[in-house]
Amino acid sequence: MTQHHAACRCGQVQIHFSQAPRFQLICHCQDCRAASGQAFLAGAFFAHESQAIIGRTRQESATGGSGKPKHSHFCAACGDFMYVEVCALPGVMAVNGAALQAPFVFTPEAHVWLSQALPEMPISDGLPTYAGPPPFALVKKAL
Repeated sequence: MTQHHAACRCGQVQIHFSQAPRFQLICHCQDCRAASGQAFLAGAFFAHESQAIIGRTRQESATGGSGKPKHSHFCAACGDFMYVEVCALPGVMAVNGAALQAPFVFTPEAHVWLSQALPEMPISDGLPTYAGPPPFALVKKAL
């Protein structure tokens, strides 16, 4: 059985998955940059599993690029960004790749929201790039 774990730096929030991620992206949107404190966010999209999340989070809600709500969750104790629930992708949660623990290996499939990327961030890894959200063909396996 596949097991993947994520945790904040203080350990108060932990997330456990029994399945592999559905897809993995590097997002350059302003919201992801703000949540991660980085120039981009490495996100691994997992099917939401009941009882996967242990610990207390603080939620911030906003409107996503689809026009539907998204809910970002941060550790209530240390403030680390842990995951986001995007209402346009019901039943799926995007976990901050920086919070995922070894032996998980982040293997992105594309860069998204390059229209909002920092100009000093060149993309030269050969992955597909999209000015906005990922195309439906990429995310349909998550639904």
